Amino acid sequence: MQNQIPLFQKSFSRLLNSPKFQYLKEFQLKLKNGFNLEKLELDVNRLHSSKNRHYQFKMNLLNNEIDETQLIRRLILNIFRYNKVAHFVTNYSSQPQLYSEKFISKLRRVATLDLDFSKTKEFKPDSCDLLAHLNKLEELNFNFSQNNFEDSTLQQFFGKIPELKNIQGMSFDFSLCSNMTDSTKFLQFKQLCQLPHLQRLDLNFDDCGQMTDSSLRYLSKSLAKLTKIKDFQINLSNLGRITSDGLSHILTALNGNYQDLNSLEVLLKNCPKICSNSVTRIAELLKLKKSLNTLSLDFGGCKLISSEALQRIISATSQLSELENLKFSFKSLSGLEDKSIRLLVEALKMLKKLQNIHLDFSYCSNINSASVEDLNRYLRQNKQNFEKIDIDFYGCSDITTREIQTFKQQLMNFTSI
Repeated sequence: MQNQIPLFQKSFSRLLNSPKFQYLKEFQLKLKNGFNLEKLELDVNRLHSSKNRHYQFKMNLLNNEIDETQLIRRLILNIFRYNKVAHFVTNYSSQPQLYSEKFISKLRRVATLDLDFSKTKEFKPDSCDLLAHLNKLEELNFNFSQNNFEDSTLQQFFGKIPELKNIQGMSFDFSLCSNMTDSTKFLQFKQLCQLPHLQRLDLNFDDCGQMTDSSLRYLSKSLAKLTKIKDFQINLSNLGRITSDGLSHILTALNGNYQDLNSLEVLLKNCPKICSNSVTRIAELLKLKKSLNTLSLDFGGCKLISSEALQRIISATSQLSELENLKFSFKSLSGLEDKSIRLLVEALKMLKKLQNIHLDFSYCSNINSASVEDLNRYLRQNKQNFEKIDIDFYGCSDITTREIQTFKQQLMNFTSI
């Protein structure tokens, strides 16, 4: 990466100094004299290709005056004109005036687009129209965090999605959206079913405090119709109203058409009404997903989960022979006991392809030094097989600070504790 950046900087310098672009001198001068630009980030990644240079281009613009925006737009248009831009990231909420028809036309070759609408107070009726011009997109990522959308606004966005026939991956960040309650909002996800190549889906509903079991039921109806998903992530953390009954609808959808999952992430941190039934259902789900390469489960703070349920999830994990990346968060779970730790050690022995481990046992009061030593011994003897080991025992009352330090020293350069 570092070797590639000077190559781009040289090219970028030639662009600014070319006689053909003398009007950009003003931009360059303003930049040197304290240009009112909080952040303009250019990050280049030359992908392997025999014919074309692919660049990654990221931009986040804040607090700009309208005349400066015109200069920035000119600069970006010429970057797009003379380079194949693979990845474009923009904060729409601060710069809606950038999206002229000419500007949008230059985005038609972009393969990955990240649109940040977080904290946006007002949408223009045509703010969704840019999607109609981007029919070559393969990855589309929305950040709607901390917004209170009307149903009509989401209908506009989702109404454009079926036109993007080449889309392979999508993510939606609705974290901290306090009005994600209406069934109408979750029914909009049915538009995803019209994307024939969709393989990656990432849904973030962290701290959407008004979501209920009914919300999950409506969402699951759309998820059940997706047939080619290989990478699925859902974040339901900090949702105090959802229960295991509501989560069961999502798990049923995953049990259906998601036969070739490579990656699964289910985050349920601080969901006080999630109980052992959910963990047992996830364990049953894992038994059917033998091709999983990456697994991430967060049950931190779900105090209704029993020791028996945790043992089932650990046992099910041991059967995932293709697993390379494993992340468990059992933070503050009284149900995590020594028997579970020893069972985990046996499970890790079965996972011959495992390379990265992240285990959060912080504030688990029912595990002691003996079981931790079993885990330590296994990792110490096999640490050459791992790229990264990250384990957290902070706040475990029966494990001393000295024992933790010994554990860390024995796994030096691998373990973060």
